[in-house]
Amino acid sequence: MEIFLNNESIQFELNGTETVKDVTATLFQWLEQGNGRIDSFFIDGEPLDEIFDRIKNEPYSKIKKIEITFTPAEWIRSVWMHENPKALLKEILDSLREKEEKIKMFSVDIQMSKPDEAYQNAADLIREIRTVLMILRRLQEENQISSDKKIDEKLTVSDYPTAVNEQLKKINCALAENDLIEAGDLFEYEILPLIDALRNSSIGKEI
Repeated sequence: MEIFLNNESIQFELNGTETVKDVTATLFQWLEQGNGRIDSFFIDGEPLDEIFDRIKNEPYSKIKKIEITFTPAEWIRSVWMHENPKALLKEILDSLREKEEKIKMFSVDIQMSKPDEAYQNAADLIREIRTVLMILRRLQEENQISSDKKIDEKLTVSDYPTAVNEQLKKINCALAENDLIEAGDLFEYEILPLIDALRNSSIGKEI
């Protein structure tokens, strides 16, 4: 069984667990110690709350993959307590614009034996993208933007997090398989266009 936390594979001891219920209880207990918020919890691609009653007593060995997104409390406060979330969104989008060339150089940096720099650039980008998604969520919940507002021809505000997270998962899989060229291509040809789409949307222009 694979466990992914915020799109990154983690090693987790499951001693003493037998059922799906045992595993989820152990993970929830562990995450609660992290002082934050569980944003999503999927088992083999399905939301936990929709399938838990049906599978809770099954052996956990039947699970292939658990995917969790979790936001630390300090991070949440920095976004949800900010007096002007739209200004914060503009700040992050401007920062991402400055990082574009660094991200485009990811594969080159790897080949030139500068992996530390490449990975740091990637980590910075991922962290800021997740901040953007959190700001969009706040703006929706506060009715400052509509969930069905268009970002581009294909994506609405509500669709955008899924599209972004799908590419982040692919990047982490590529890195786990040491396929650094693939990871670089995903950054340049999938992630950056998604960032540009938000920046060039009416949302980006309004701020």
